Amino acid sequence: MAERIIVWSENAKFELKEIFDYFNFRNKIKVYSLKLHRIIQVDLKLLLQNPEIGKKTEALNVRGLLIENYFFFMK
Repeated sequence: MAERIIVWSENAKFELKEIFDYFNFRNKIKVYSLKLHRIIQVDLKLLLQNPEIGKKTEALNVRGLLIENYFFFMK
């Protein structure tokens, strides 16, 4: 079986950076952003191992995964 990888769209990278920037600005410290980044990495690694855990959407071959308060969509 081919190895799965995550390829981030430019929009997804931008939005994730905006989320981290928001918490860095609001909290005046990067601790929460780093914690959130670790949680996202762990959950996405789990998703790579078990792609069916994502919630089906109306779009063909698109699933969503709720991580903390954010939905991550993937094909």
